[in-house]
Amino acid sequence: MAAHPARTWLIVTGVVLLVVQAALVVCWWKLPAWAPEWVIAHSPWPEPALRALRQGQGLGREMREMSSRLLAFGPSIGPELLRQYGKGDAINRRMMLYLAIELAGSDGVRAEGGPPPPHFTVDDIAVLREELFELARLAFAEGSLDFGESASFPEGPPADSDDVQNPTRTVHPD
Repeated sequence: MAAHPARTWLIVTGVVLLVVQAALVVCWWKLPAWAPEWVIAHSPWPEPALRALRQGQGLGREMREMSSRLLAFGPSIGPELLRQYGKGDAINRRMMLYLAIELAGSDGVRAEGGPPPPHFTVDDIAVLREELFELARLAFAEGSLDFGESASFPEGPPADSDDVQNPTRTVHPD
């Protein structure tokens, strides 16, 4: 190999970069389990933050921190809440339901209206309300009454929704 130092250097560099990339992928995937508070505080996407909340069992400070950051994720928070609601056990579902209630009660998302929050358009808010309604419908269908008397959830699907004509339609979050 000494006869071809450029080729040797290229192969060694490629192997080192491959090992570094593999280590980074493992760290990225395991980071929500290793440092859930940090991921919740700094993640720019909802999936790792909700996964960190789920793996950290979302107690106390993490839940408060997450509920204050929900609108910062933008329109992608609705589908991810639905997806995460379908994963895990009853504790996970309760956490996602709690976050959905917090999100539904946020300024600009509530049915009373108001200007949409940053990173959202009026259409995004309408879609988010439909997704929150779907999450509430799934929770009722499972028999979960954790949100009880909360008036924050939308009272029903929008009038132009096909759920009114077809209430048995199922929507899969994926």
